[in-house]
Amino acid sequence: MDSLEAIQDRSEAVLAHNRLHGVTVPNRDIFPKQFSWDTAIIAEGIATLDPYQAAHEIQTMLSSMWRNGMLPNEARISDEPDVSEKYIFRTAKHPQKPKGYQTSGIVQPPLLTAAALEVGKRLPTQDRIEFYKSIFHPLKKHHQYLLNQRVVNDDGLVALMHPYESGMDNTPPWRETLFIAYSAQHETAWGALKEQLGKFAISGYRHFLGDLKEISIQERSDNDDVITSFYQTRKISGYGYDMAKIIEDPAIPLIEDVGFNAVLDAANSALVEISDDLFDPLFQIDIDLRIKMARLHTAIETKLWHEDPQKPHESGYYSRDARTGQLILLPTIASLYPLATDIAEDRQKHLLGTLSDINKFNTKNPFPSVPIDSDHFHPTAYWRGVAWPFPRYIIEKGLMRIDHIDLAQEIGLRILGRSAEKEKSEYENPLSGTPLGCRNFSPTAALDLLLCEIL
Repeated sequence: MDSLEAIQDRSEAVLAHNRLHGVTVPNRDIFPKQFSWDTAIIAEGIATLDPYQAAHEIQTMLSSMWRNGMLPNEARISDEPDVSEKYIFRTAKHPQKPKGYQTSGIVQPPLLTAAALEVGKRLPTQDRIEFYKSIFHPLKKHHQYLLNQRVVNDDGLVALMHPYESGMDNTPPWRETLFIAYSAQHETAWGALKEQLGKFAISGYRHFLGDLKEISIQERSDNDDVITSFYQTRKISGYGYDMAKIIEDPAIPLIEDVGFNAVLDAANSALVEISDDLFDPLFQIDIDLRIKMARLHTAIETKLWHEDPQKPHESGYYSRDARTGQLILLPTIASLYPLATDIAEDRQKHLLGTLSDINKFNTKNPFPSVPIDSDHFHPTAYWRGVAWPFPRYIIEKGLMRIDHIDLAQEIGLRILGRSAEKEKSEYENPLSGTPLGCRNFSPTAALDLLLCEIL
């Protein structure tokens, strides 16, 4: 492994290179806009160098919030929609969208709240207070949106309307659910023709304007994944991304994603901490919202945990079909995100054991997005196996939070010592360490800065 100073220098150079119109994008060539959970990691990493720039990154992302409190998973400052915004997400003229912004119509795991808390801690006292005041109400509004408009069952779990909202685009629970939901569209000759025409159009778009512009399809979601996601996007955009209308259409799959809900649970705690630090009646969390926060936490423990004495190897947290109430027993790295929250001690111990299992997530290059003993695992197939910075960020912070500092440091050393470190790749093969996806990826660089600090 190179020196920490060399790693920090390379990371800082990547972040500086990806600065575009005053904010740091994931990659200025392939992803030239802000993404919600990317911005969270980027801002927290930049805060080790310049907390004021980090604060600006978060404030800019929050400025893209819709009037109803929906914080889009991607946004950019512009009066002109691009192809994706105009024809795929169809948000160009959405009445909830803020003026001067072009955005998607869906969310991402709310990492931004906890990142904002940590960025504020690096600012001088008065500047921290002013920063927290500037972001508290937008963050609170987003939490209210999630805990009110996105809850479709009485137990309080947030339901997702699109796989991209999980942050893990072609993750097996969504992949299988969408395939089942839309397989009927493939049964007739006309349906097959439409499917092939759709794949041709999608493939063309991806090669010339999208994620295959510079990256092989072997390292991305395949066209089957993309076209089922496209079907889902057309459905939900047709209802204006209004969950109250979407829930009335039983043909649209909805999932209560374990990773998203665990991240939101941790974000709720961070929002409470920001409010407590401000200690001002104008920046308080009302009782109704606190009750919904507590209900979400209880539901994660009581509704998303699965345990079968006959199959102890299946024990763990899983996502749930929001319509049927059935758990989707397909484990992913998101099954470990509850390490970032207050869970029962025996379950925490179980998750730590799963994390350390060489047949599941304890690979040479941590962590695979799907356990390597799963039938769905593929070491280069995007969120069906590759190792990403986002789970590393969530799990490392979780380990530090529960005082497993030695384990966090040991994993941090392995991540920083990976063969792809110099390239700051978007993700890597968890078995070989081969860099995959784009290079000079800002979330990867930002996480490396944070890992350097804990060693």
